[in-house]
Amino acid sequence: MRRQVVFGLMCGILAWVGSFGSEDFDPLPPIVSRNGTAAPQGKYPFLVFLSIQFAGPVVQNCTGVLISERHVITSESCFFHSNGERIVPFKDNDVVLVHAGVVNRSLDEGQFRLTSNVSSRFGDSPLRSRFGITVITVEPFDLTNQIQPIGLAGWEDAVVLPYKALYVGWGTVGWNLKSNTRQLTEEVMDAVLPFALSVRQPLTGLMTIPEGEFATNVYKEVVTYVPHLGNALLKQVKNKHVLMGVVLQDANYAIQPKIVSAEGIWYYCKQIKVETEGQVKCG
Repeated sequence: MRRQVVFGLMCGILAWVGSFGSEDFDPLPPIVSRNGTAAPQGKYPFLVFLSIQFAGPVVQNCTGVLISERHVITSESCFFHSNGERIVPFKDNDVVLVHAGVVNRSLDEGQFRLTSNVSSRFGDSPLRSRFGITVITVEPFDLTNQIQPIGLAGWEDAVVLPYKALYVGWGTVGWNLKSNTRQLTEEVMDAVLPFALSVRQPLTGLMTIPEGEFATNVYKEVVTYVPHLGNALLKQVKNKHVLMGVVLQDANYAIQPKIVSAEGIWYYCKQIKVETEGQVKCG
């Protein structure tokens, strides 16, 4: 099995980590990539499910990437109400529950951890800050072979469904943005976002995803998910399928994005083979 990985994100991640400068921020440990391989059980990075309970009846569900036993990165959009109002600062009576999954994908099992600190990196404008990154510090996880990565793959009958994550990572993406409703001037912006590849149900067979297509549009059972933002774009480069970046889908701002740059940790797959038990091989 041949795998290649691009490490262009590392310098950006390290610079981003050092940009917080807050005395109460629990510093991140060095980020370790696993050479671009699928997220194994009991290793980092590790995908987790977030349930955010704001003051009152508001609950948000998101996907996060556990990069150490105590640190989760996720999208800043997880901390926005659906009306676009930013939740700042994170209030004492708000609760973030982080869940690591189990094989049967039940929310009643697995490991749950409460959050001890939330540190946000906001941008230069309300629009830009919506695509920032948040670091969540949690009570330490004890990852074992019985606990597997899970992501938020979608909704069915208004029920949030977490699913096993097959590939995880994070990347820096540059967009050309233009809003139809806010009369915003076209601008280029960058963000660091986690991404994941999950399946809704066990599949069998051999799949090849066409160049430039979304996995969700080609194979309904395969979902790439970034919390509240959209899908990861797969593109064929030299007969390999590359996770190129993230395409935004934001109803509040009616953004019409165009990817102008992307770098990070990508997974190169010519074919994705899904075996009987839902195991995926990248070749």
